[in-house]
Order: sequence, then C-alpha cells, then structure tokens
Amino acid sequence: MPEAPPPPGQPTRASAPADPAFGTLVARALAERARSTTDGARRAALDELTPQSICLLAAGLFGPAERRELSASLIRLPWALGRVSALVRAARAHRAHPLAVRLLAAARSGSFDPWGIAADALREAQVTVPGGEDDGSLARAARLLSEGRRREACEVLAPFADSAAEGSLLLAVHRAAASQDAEVALAHLLEGVPDGVDAAPDEPG
Repeated sequence: MPEAPPPPGQPTRASAPADPAFGTLVARALAERARSTTDGARRAALDELTPQSICLLAAGLFGPAERRELSASLIRLPWALGRVSALVRAARAHRAHPLAVRLLAAARSGSFDPWGIAADALREAQVTVPGGEDDGSLARAARLLSEGRRREACEVLAPFADSAAEGSLLLAVHRAAASQDAEVALAHLLEGVPDGVDAAPDEPG
C-alpha cells in the first residue's frame, strides 16, 4: 500500500533541510583531512630539501649539475614541485604575488628572514580581509613582525586567520608568525603562494 503523502507544508523526507551543524562538521573534517595530507607531503619534502633550496631552485640560482640532482628529488616530492612551480608562475603573473616576489628576492640576496619576508609581503599585498575592512591591524602586524615581536603580531593576525582560506596569504603569514623555527616559517610562507598563474594576493589560488 503506498505511503500517504505528508500534510501540506510539512517537508518530505527528501526535501527536509540539512542540519547546518552537520554540514559544518563535514566541512571541517574535509578541511582537516586535506590539511593532514598537506602536512605529510610537506614533511616528506623537507626531509630532503630545505625551503631555501626550493626558493633558490625557483630563482634559477643552481648550476646545471645541481639542478639535475634537485630535479630528481622534485619528481618524488609533489609538495616541493608544487611550490617551485607556484613561485615561478606567481612571480611572473600579471599581478605578481608579493610572497613570491619576496621569497625569490630573498633567494637572490641569500638572506632568508621569514618574518621580514612576511612583513614586507603583508605591506605590499592588497589583501581583502575576511569578514570586513581592515582597521589598520594588518599594517600593525607587519610592523610588529619587522620589530621581531612575533607573538604580538600573531595575536593581531589571529582573528583574520580564523576566517582566511587555506593557502591564503593571511593564513600563511599568521602561521609563519606563530612558528619559532625559521625553516618551518619559510615553509608556511611557501604555502601562501597561490598555484594559479593569475591569482591575486588576496586569493587562495
């Protein structure tokens, strides 16, 4: 016997609205899974290559023999290969990404100060602040980073980073500010360089 239709106005089983809390939980789980995958790929890459060598390779500063040796490693390390490619493309884009520009400039100068790079990129970026307009906090964070006051900079950036997209400049700078290790901080900055050729600084890529 067929099931009687529901009373008017009552949603059917198929059309019942999804639980927003469940949707949020699923989104967080997927984001965490993606982040875990990225973390594992980054750790594997940094077991063999330093963030500095990735920047130097993207800047074309290795000789032929070194490039061949590093290229063999890149084939096995998708995270590192992706970062080299992203650096080159983002620096050559119509709107060059400030993190890419600063990281390659550091490679050419031989001076890798991740927090100084983050501060300069933050000043130069035309960042769209998630959830509203910037009230001067980003300029303050850049100044604090330049002064070596990373914990304070991290606190200033935290509200923006909470709603920033994975792979965005804001999130990368916040993670770099929170890191006490220069190489880890550089790796976070590398993840803030978008994969898209024409991505703007305020886009996740």
